[in-house]
Amino acid sequence: MAETIDLTGDGGVLKTVIRKAKDDAISPSDSLPLVDVHYEGTLAENGEVFDTTHEDNSIFSFEVGQGAVIKAWDIALRTMKVCERL
Repeated sequence: MAETIDLTGDGGVLKTVIRKAKDDAISPSDSLPLVDVHYEGTLAENGEVFDTTHEDNSIFSFEVGQGAVIKAWDIALRTMKVCERL
């Protein structure tokens, strides 16, 4: 089973890596803040999908750390590498 990492120290943002990135993969940074993501949002209560980029194979792009997305995304995506899957 994959290890879950507490990114905020209070259990507010947890990260469980499903697919690891290659060792030399890059992460977002102040000089490279733009990320492209595929995602699927589900309800914790019943697993119902409420939003996804998978159905139409679209990509959601934004700059990490600019407050354009929910805070948990800004926190978690700063720790991710290209091709990593949570």
